[in-house]
Amino acid sequence: RLMGNYLYQEGMIPKAAESYKIAIAYYEYCFPDDADVQDELDSLRHACLCNISLCYVRMGHFREAIGSVDFVIRETAGKHSKAYFRRAQAYRCLDEYENATHDLQKALQLTPGDQKIVEEIANLKALSEKYGKNSKDMAKRMISSKQLQEHQEENSGEKTGDSIENNYRQEQQEQQQQQQQQQPKGGEEK
Repeated sequence: RLMGNYLYQEGMIPKAAESYKIAIAYYEYCFPDDADVQDELDSLRHACLCNISLCYVRMGHFREAIGSVDFVIRETAGKHSKAYFRRAQAYRCLDEYENATHDLQKALQLTPGDQKIVEEIANLKALSEKYGKNSKDMAKRMISSKQLQEHQEENSGEKTGDSIENNYRQEQQEQQQQQQQQQPKGGEEK
């Protein structure tokens, strides 16, 4: 775990994630006799999974980040604040603001007054409001462009109808001229 922390601080995010995974692999081969030691190992494992989640968020693998901490939340019966916090960060990156808000509220219930959680809630609120405003603006533009497109289609439909009618009249005139040319004129001999 310490190697993962070091690599993360150095900006080597994928290698940090691998180090945390290695630490978890070692966990699988530990069989302590003492319950206190097992609890300590479980805490270490949960911390590694939360750190892997952070690495995944930084690498843009948001669904994997969620999966990593889902296990911690299930295993701790929803009593792990950091897991909720990490999952909220991944949800925020996926623009799933309702899920992120829910998880941040759970994290704040577990650790009231945690400044990082409070800051994340404020950031999320600002993003959510901006997202809502942008969604409304986009909807207005879509409606406006749809109305413009319908107007253009109506106008082009009229022009097309006019063009068809004009073409029909022109064809009629041409046929009449051809018929007149084919008819024998009054004083000609046959």
